Amino acid sequence: MPRTIEVTNFEVARRVAIRLPGRMMAAVDRIVAEHPEFNYNRQQFVESAVREKIERMVMMDNVKSSSGEFIVVNDRLKPVYR
Repeated sequence: MPRTIEVTNFEVARRVAIRLPGRMMAAVDRIVAEHPEFNYNRQQFVESAVREKIERMVMMDNVKSSSGEFIVVNDRLKPVYR
């Protein structure tokens, strides 16, 4: 399988197995089959989704609030923008 992006800090040489709900994988399979223009297979789709989520969380952790105030959203601190 070709690499989707260059090796990052989050990617290691070995792979580990994970378990996902069957209904979720059925949705992934449906999306992959209905959108061949994305050129994703099941593995690439899941890797990309997890990578995007990690990148978004890292960005949110690095954002500074101008007021210095934070609120709790889904058990995480988020800066308050005004």
